[in-house]
Amino acid sequence: MSTLPPPPWPRRFGRFELLREIARGAMGVVFEATQLDLARRVALKLLPATHALDPNRVAAFAQEVRAAARVRHPGLVEVFDGGVHEDQPYLAMELVAGRSLAERLREDGVLAPLEAARVVAEVARAVHALHEGGVVHRDLKPANVLIDAAGRARVTDFGLALLAGAGLGQEDGVVGTPGCMAPEQIDARVGEVGPRSDVWAMGSLLFRLLTSEPPHLAATPIELLLAAADRPARTLRSVLPKAPPELDAVVRRCLALDPAERFATAAELAEELERYQRAEGLTLRLPGPWARFHNWRRTHLALAIHLLAIPLLWGVALLDHVVWRVTDAEFFARISGIAAASVAVSLLCDRLQGGARGAWPVAVWVGADAVALAAVAAWGDGPGSAVVRAFPVLIAASALWLRRDVVLLATAACTLAYLALVFHAEWHATAWRQPSATYVMTATSFALLGWIGARLIARVRRVLAFAARRR
Repeated sequence: MSTLPPPPWPRRFGRFELLREIARGAMGVVFEATQLDLARRVALKLLPATHALDPNRVAAFAQEVRAAARVRHPGLVEVFDGGVHEDQPYLAMELVAGRSLAERLREDGVLAPLEAARVVAEVARAVHALHEGGVVHRDLKPANVLIDAAGRARVTDFGLALLAGAGLGQEDGVVGTPGCMAPEQIDARVGEVGPRSDVWAMGSLLFRLLTSEPPHLAATPIELLLAAADRPARTLRSVLPKAPPELDAVVRRCLALDPAERFATAAELAEELERYQRAEGLTLRLPGPWARFHNWRRTHLALAIHLLAIPLLWGVALLDHVVWRVTDAEFFARISGIAAASVAVSLLCDRLQGGARGAWPVAVWVGADAVALAAVAAWGDGPGSAVVRAFPVLIAASALWLRRDVVLLATAACTLAYLALVFHAEWHATAWRQPSATYVMTATSFALLGWIGARLIARVRRVLAFAARRR
């Protein structure tokens, strides 16, 4: 079995002479080549010999050939030929003189709103033609959109395309590129992969062209998958405050978690973007206050929980002070100060978390929560305070970030905070002293809960990493 020809160039491959490598991806390597019998330049995609041993890779490559050949449209890179030479599959395509949107973003920065709208509208028209031909692209991203010499957008790379009736689909696992995948491509419970999945990807593309960032921020690809699966995307104007409200509305509609809330077709998306270019009013309804609040609540779930729990804790203290006359004014003032500080820390950490900053804002957030709970308990009933019951809740809640380090930090912080309460109660011989066995059992239960959570997260992340490698 042959292997990919090494440099120096040119090298012969059947009826083609390979001139240089121009792209490399998970589904193959693309070369600029000359088709000798027709004396024309082409882009030749080869499946490496190592992949040719994998039946799944071969089937996916064959599906790419069928998908690319099924539809003709000016916005799609044309396919000339496909076959097998010496057991090595190949695909000969039109050679587009230009660069990809990924290269354009890297070299020139973000696009102006009108230009971004034009490019994505052209992509949407081409993708609509794919959908009418029974093809779902499933991997629309800046690297897979070329800008030709005339400035037109051309969609390419059908390596992950889904064909109607082809028998390859959701059962193939996690298929796509993190940051460009619709929620249903990650979690089948969201819905079926279909044309609206590509609509989500085009919303992500528009978001990237205007901000150079993905709709979700995360420190690792796995965390990016998890965020996209169940968290609403950031709004365009939350990243780019001066973004046109029309494009913000279009992006919101494209990136809806529920596929039914997105544009029904790529053609509808193209029409709205073309109306924007003509300075006409959009036909889609802008989200109302309740919809915006619902989206904010899901996007900032941890902050929403804090903003609900902190006033609730403060209200309980107020009720205790006013109705039962048990708590003195000094204690109430301390509780109010802790509540105000917790709100401030929550707002700051919510703003800082995500992206290249990693997990440290979350770690600060969790640590501050443990300290606040310990302070409330220390000024109250010590280890016998009802607030102590919030420590295991905090440990369990920290697992929602699906990071072992965050869970272990929460476990350590809560355990140390509890032991500090115990030491304080014993040192001052308070009325809330308890048997030593109670202290040991409580601290041990905190440690076991954290260890179990960390183990479960490790297993989940291994499964997700395996699924991501299969694509």
